[in-house]
Amino acid sequence: MAGVDPGGGGVALEPYLGVRWSKATFSQAERSVAGRFIRNFTADEIVAFARGFELPVTWFFMPPPPWAAPGLPSRLVAHDDPRFGQPVAMLVDLVFGDNSQQALLTLRLDSFLDALGPAGLTAAQGRIASLVAHRVEAIVREAFRDLEDWQRTLRAMANQLGQLERRSKRAVVSEMGVKPGALPLPPQRSDEDEKPGA
Repeated sequence: MAGVDPGGGGVALEPYLGVRWSKATFSQAERSVAGRFIRNFTADEIVAFARGFELPVTWFFMPPPPWAAPGLPSRLVAHDDPRFGQPVAMLVDLVFGDNSQQALLTLRLDSFLDALGPAGLTAAQGRIASLVAHRVEAIVREAFRDLEDWQRTLRAMANQLGQLERRSKRAVVSEMGVKPGALPLPPQRSDEDEKPGA
């Protein structure tokens, strides 16, 4: 809400809050981060901010300036660390999520948009739905690429272990004078490229 005229801000919010905030209420809310009085906002108020100021809800969860003063980083007051607080940059992770959380969020959004159906979508939501579909496809492609990489790696490891077992048993047969059929050799895989003399 920084940079918004308090009087104009109250007018912009009134249709969405049902009441007009006074200049004092608006200024108090705006100074909440730096002031002595911390204002807790309801979800309804945050939605009203998004609608009244034509900004996405995430705008209002972005962290404040990272430095409280030169050389003094801003910190979040946190019950899990009451003495030092948490780095204010943690808000970025909480708003946008890590990789696994983004994947879950994408799938949830996709599910919501599917249930809503194309008739209920605004133009912006249609663009988001398209982006979500592309994102899900990218996630699936990446997951299968990782799976294929693991399969190749595991096959190569199995081949190497089989080669090692055969070499070891041949060495035992040769050095100990054991009959060749006494130590059964593991079957050689058809996709195995065993070196000559192995």
